[in-house]
Amino acid sequence: MFINNYSVRYIDLNSEEHKTNNQDFVKLPSAFLPDIISKGQVRRMSSASRNAISMCHELWPLGNQYKPFSFHIGTGLAMIQDTEKFLHALIAHKEEGVSPTQFIQSTHNTIGGQLALLYNSHAHNMTFSQGITSYIDAYKDAQYMANDFPNEDILCGAIDEINELAVEIYTAQNIHEDKIYTEGGAFFHLRKNANDDSVIEILNFQQISREELFKFLTSFEKNKLTDFIFFGNAWLKHKENINKEAIVGEKEIGFNASTWAIQKALACDLLIKSKKNQLIYLGAINENYFILHLKKCRSEDLIT
Repeated sequence: MFINNYSVRYIDLNSEEHKTNNQDFVKLPSAFLPDIISKGQVRRMSSASRNAISMCHELWPLGNQYKPFSFHIGTGLAMIQDTEKFLHALIAHKEEGVSPTQFIQSTHNTIGGQLALLYNSHAHNMTFSQGITSYIDAYKDAQYMANDFPNEDILCGAIDEINELAVEIYTAQNIHEDKIYTEGGAFFHLRKNANDDSVIEILNFQQISREELFKFLTSFEKNKLTDFIFFGNAWLKHKENINKEAIVGEKEIGFNASTWAIQKALACDLLIKSKKNQLIYLGAINENYFILHLKKCRSEDLIT
């Protein structure tokens, strides 16, 4: 699978703005949306919708003739802000007479539906809501589609928002209690067959078990590889066994259920700007692990 382009929105917790922030969670600034979307629509959109549409617009500008062949979206908690509004409305109206709009906007596939309407698309459109593995599930679905239609341009991404209810859910699940919760995500323009616009090849991207992780790490013990960047928190305990100069630590972006999509985009940034030709990212969230192996499509510096 090849990446032609990508867009990412996230909170950099190492920035001066957030270094001394004692909040439980941090929200993104309001995303830019093109004028083609009416102000009435914008007012009704949650932060997840705005960020998703903004990122997708960067990849396929709204109003042009080009649009994604298919949509594959992951979201851990889906429309948590609108879900909370809907539940409050149910209570206030004693489970009677609730506006259908509140229900529609609270469903897990709201973003996919909004994108389909904006692009006037009747194509394959799937949303996955399985917590932190949602993006990998969406990517697998995109792979299946790309295998059948190798020359088509596919949208695959993940997005999540944060509020007090989301923090309560994450805390109850014992997910990264010691971290600040944030919102954000990343969208990717994918193809099975490369073309002139392809910049990165995805050689491997999958969830792995703890045993598979250690087996993979062990395989690197005798190899002082120099053409690779090693990125991610799972590498840091194994510095002695690989080329130390190639180790890059985890970037502090906090946590939301779409973290793995954000980390994938940051890995792409790192590889493109590097003189190295390949990158292996090993990520770990609690007992969930994944491996990402990327390769430049061109050996020369891709930054112009």
